[in-house]
Amino acid sequence: MDTIPIAEAAAELDVSVRTLRYYDAIGLVAAQRDGSGYRRYGDGELHRARAVLQWRAMGFTLEEIRLLESGDTSHRAAALRRRAQELRSELDRLGSALDSVNGMLEQLPETTQAGIQKEGEADMDNEYAEEAYERWGNTDAYKESARRTASYGETEWNSIRAETARIERAASDLLREGVSAEDEAAMDVAEDHRLSIDRWFYPCSYEMHTALATTYVSDPLFRQHYEDVAVGLADYLSAAITANALRMTQG
Repeated sequence: MDTIPIAEAAAELDVSVRTLRYYDAIGLVAAQRDGSGYRRYGDGELHRARAVLQWRAMGFTLEEIRLLESGDTSHRAAALRRRAQELRSELDRLGSALDSVNGMLEQLPETTQAGIQKEGEADMDNEYAEEAYERWGNTDAYKESARRTASYGETEWNSIRAETARIERAASDLLREGVSAEDEAAMDVAEDHRLSIDRWFYPCSYEMHTALATTYVSDPLFRQHYEDVAVGLADYLSAAITANALRMTQG
């Protein structure tokens, strides 16, 4: 049977090589090995990896997936029903939150609403731009953020939201799986977080990123945002950012 190397498998599955290595290390998607000891993936391994990724997309942890893929299918229906109820509850919570936001917007004077829409979609939709203003005021970082975001339309903001959600989901997954904030996987997520800020808003040095990390645990609004994603995520992401900065600046 034909097999492909791990890099090709990762590209086909749209995941990182590190993810496949981790799945192999914990025995969730065991790779074949060639004569030199390199990982290889055939149809069976790719099929199992796709199943794992499908479960992950539904919000199951890796330990839950291990049980779901154990061969005993009797508990799958119950697990899916439970997850469906959790998702319905989350949708209800988000719907209530959206209603509250819309209700508050309707109470604002029209001029205030217009000003919000015109002057700062970043302030409403992305904590990075707001934090740049609150922490650095009229510094070059904030001016650069304002310059970039002034040209952003719906396409750019949708991309930012999707990227932010992906990074937060990756961090919360590692947190739930018990991966240390100082593990390379967690530090890699922290680096993605920094690069996202750098790409969309302003040059984000490791020093600046570390300063941001302190606000994620000290500022109630930031902490609540991350805690809403996953309990403990504010402290976890802050620690991962700090560890990543040390890794990248001290070698």
